[in-house]
Amino acid sequence: MPTLAVLDASLSMLVTASKEPGETKLSLALQGLKKFLTHISQCNKLELLSLAAFSSSFDVVFPFSRDYDGIKRHLETIEPCDVSCISVALSRLQSYIYHEWGHAENCQVIFITDGSLGFGRNSMVAKLASNQFSFNESFCFIPVLLIDPSEVTYATSIRTYNRMVELAGQGAVFSPNGDLTIDTVMSMFHRICEVYYAPFTGTITCGCLSETISLCPPPQPAVLSSDTVGRSLQMSSNLKVIGFVQLADLGNPPLLSRHLIVPRPESGLSVVPGDALKSEASTDEDLSIDEGKIPSFCVLLHASLKVKNMAAFCQVADDRFGVIFSRADNKKKSNLMLGLLEPGSKSVPRYVDMNLLGPLSDLPSLENPSFPVRPSEKRSYATNVVTWSRPGSLQADVQKVVRHARKLPEKRHNFYKEQNKLRKAA
Repeated sequence: MPTLAVLDASLSMLVTASKEPGETKLSLALQGLKKFLTHISQCNKLELLSLAAFSSSFDVVFPFSRDYDGIKRHLETIEPCDVSCISVALSRLQSYIYHEWGHAENCQVIFITDGSLGFGRNSMVAKLASNQFSFNESFCFIPVLLIDPSEVTYATSIRTYNRMVELAGQGAVFSPNGDLTIDTVMSMFHRICEVYYAPFTGTITCGCLSETISLCPPPQPAVLSSDTVGRSLQMSSNLKVIGFVQLADLGNPPLLSRHLIVPRPESGLSVVPGDALKSEASTDEDLSIDEGKIPSFCVLLHASLKVKNMAAFCQVADDRFGVIFSRADNKKKSNLMLGLLEPGSKSVPRYVDMNLLGPLSDLPSLENPSFPVRPSEKRSYATNVVTWSRPGSLQADVQKVVRHARKLPEKRHNFYKEQNKLRKAA
């Protein structure tokens, strides 16, 4: 999930912190952002970041990129000027996110300010009271307020920004625990990293082989669509490979999200407990070994799937499954990806139940077994089931509707027949 860091560059940010002589709110914000960027560069190397500053206007300082060092250098170029206008900044940042990512991609916005809400009719208090402001994008809004609890506007700022988080739908308000000092600001940014940017670390296992991995981006909890309570299903830290299937038989199953599988450099290839062999990296000589010379199960799995044109089914939680496959960004580079399926054992439309899958040797009677496996008997009431597992099938059904539509009204009966068939399948 991309992140936009927005820094308040108004003159009020030059106010000296009461408990930290020589430090302004702006300097404390810059130190906190540097700590945040250091954490991202170490734990979330694939996170896309952008930097913006606002006062009476909104300016993009650094576009979305993974150049974290470049963002750090541009932090020093931000100079405060005039007054802050929160409503203008929020409106402009929504337009910027929509222009970069559209409506399909969520974005996290870290909004760093001194808690100022503006004055008069343009203040956020007045706009919220008169319902003149709303978020038209679904992103995670994370206000970071550099404000002392002893300040007069503390309670109003916290209450107003909490209301803004409610309008955004997701996020939380962060403020220093206590007086505004370097330690409390660093602790506040540490909490943000723990809540929203904690790396996902787990283990991938296949038979007696296992390896410690991380997923980028970290998977989010899934909600079962048929669950009226709306309970969230957490993903397990153990990815257990349960079988392999040809890519042609897999088709294009609906995926909730895709994640890059990155092996942990310090893990290497190991054997699960119960076997005699196990890699140990306890000496300084082992730690100095080149990463390219360390056996890696992820490299073995990636190469095998790529050469054989296969995918691996894995169980990621109770009654929840995923698909591991090789994805090529270009002709020279490919990556090992994890696609998370919808919760439930019937998440792939072409398969009856994931728990009923077995070895290919259990179907000796079929000459060319493939999915979906059709029953041997043909019932009189059986009808053809529309299965859009390949793009060509969907394209053919749509073209039928278009072809009959061009010949209306003569082909009216055929047009409505194909249209109802398409609607029922959808």
